[in-house]
Amino acid sequence: MTIADVEKLLHKYDNYRESIEKISIEKESGKPLCELNDVAYSYDEMIASLFAKEEERPKSVDAISVKDGFVNFIEFKDAHMHNKSTKRDVRMKISESLHSFERILLGDNFMAAHGINSRFILVYSKQKNEKYIQEQRKKEPRRLNDALLSFSTLSTQKEFVHDKYDKLWHYVNEAISMNEEDFAKYKSLYL
Repeated sequence: MTIADVEKLLHKYDNYRESIEKISIEKESGKPLCELNDVAYSYDEMIASLFAKEEERPKSVDAISVKDGFVNFIEFKDAHMHNKSTKRDVRMKISESLHSFERILLGDNFMAAHGINSRFILVYSKQKNEKYIQEQRKKEPRRLNDALLSFSTLSTQKEFVHDKYDKLWHYVNEAISMNEEDFAKYKSLYL
């Protein structure tokens, strides 16, 4: 099976395709983190539908897209990323999202068994995190990313992703973090 087969399989969920603007709406504020018309699969909605009759459902990232050979798991967080509960929530979202994607949508351990690459993208609020990022840059310019564990063996040196736990937390092939402005700028790489 190939990434093209994954795309074909996802077509049965086309009714869950939404604009990034709609997907990135924060529940508390009612405002989108990213005002983009580009579309992706609303993975939260897919999981909510699949587990509608269950008392509890797995945590899920906000969106999924397929682009350039990667299944992208996208989480929008309009929150302070250095908060312990936020970091824990993000770890749960990526692990349970990947697990439910493989086990429910594609079949048991499908992606690893077939060599399909995956990428986790965390889009964070620049305004809410700029002060923290600047403080981290002053303290340790090369280790900016202690705010969030990496889920990758090919980590990038971005604000909230590092390689400290690569061998223990190998969920995806790449992990990237960026603010909403950078996500809008580089959206063509992921959507």
